[in-house]
Amino acid sequence: MTQMFDRLQQSAYQINPEVEVEFYLITCGMVEIAYHNCIAPCFKAMWGCEFSYDEDGGIKFLKKIVTHTEKTRYLFQIAKGIEHHQDDGKTFVYRDVPAEELRIL
Repeated sequence: MTQMFDRLQQSAYQINPEVEVEFYLITCGMVEIAYHNCIAPCFKAMWGCEFSYDEDGGIKFLKKIVTHTEKTRYLFQIAKGIEHHQDDGKTFVYRDVPAEELRIL
């Protein structure tokens, strides 16, 4: 299954060697499932809902939820080349960036 990612990257390179294809997962579902999947290493970053667990491994509460609105935030983050996976309060994801400075168009 992981060969699909390599084939897509190779195909893009053959078409235009200056284009680099990266894979991201942004889901309203449980990202922890994806973290433990064989394709997880193919993604540069993954965002989704997460639970907080107690010391016995039981679910305590929902730690993080990714809504449709937050998906847009992560797309902005990717396009602007912001590498931080968590907003540290210093990163301005919604700031205006000229089109020529966008990492992804």
